[in-house]
Amino acid sequence: MVKSLTRSLLAFLLPLLILQSEKSLAQCTATLTVNATSSCQDSTFILTATPAGLYDYQWFINGNLGPLGIETWNYYAFQPGTYTFEVQITDFNNCTVISNPVTITVYPNPNVQGSSNGPVCPGNTLQLASSSNTGTSYTWTGPNGFTSSSQNPTLSNFQAINAGTYTVFSTYNGCNSHPDHFQVDTVSSTPSITAILNQYYGYQNSICEGESFSLSTTITGFSSGSLTWTGPNNYTSSNNLNFINNSTV
Repeated sequence: MVKSLTRSLLAFLLPLLILQSEKSLAQCTATLTVNATSSCQDSTFILTATPAGLYDYQWFINGNLGPLGIETWNYYAFQPGTYTFEVQITDFNNCTVISNPVTITVYPNPNVQGSSNGPVCPGNTLQLASSSNTGTSYTWTGPNGFTSSSQNPTLSNFQAINAGTYTVFSTYNGCNSHPDHFQVDTVSSTPSITAILNQYYGYQNSICEGESFSLSTTITGFSSGSLTWTGPNNYTSSNNLNFINNSTV
């Protein structure tokens, strides 16, 4: 009776033991997959270990220890560079294997800054410029439907309708920079300037050699800006009021 029960129990358990052994051997493998092998800085890569189930998962990044005990690692790529990932899986039978390595490349996001020659007088040319450390393509937008793909575009015959906010961003390896916004204004009217000679001696608009005088200006229609004086003997000045002492012929 006992022998009969023993034989029956062995007949029942043996296939299960064989199946469990075969299952353990079949699952003593590790595979690592990733949703993308390259992306931009500040992106998230989804790394998945298989087989799934009640296993012990130990992750590695560039040979260094990573998270423990998770089947899926959502890796946030904060810095650009190249990274190699592996996962080690251990099952209930202490069968331990390491997965295939997976390498991902993280490209940097370019930085771009825009500038212009504004404020721009009506009818003059607006010159836009952009600087980018790694930008290979550019996108500009602005008032009155302005668009351009040039790095340093121009807009001729600038008018008040073209004044406003201009935006530029650059793209490198499919990665976009943060947009840069800046204001371009126009002069409301063409400025008018009058030069004034301030004499201390002599007749009107005439100076004797050795005498002193001053030059000044009055400007209307322009609240801020710059001016340039030129004169004989390579004279130049950017001041509104200029004193000339001991004049010579």
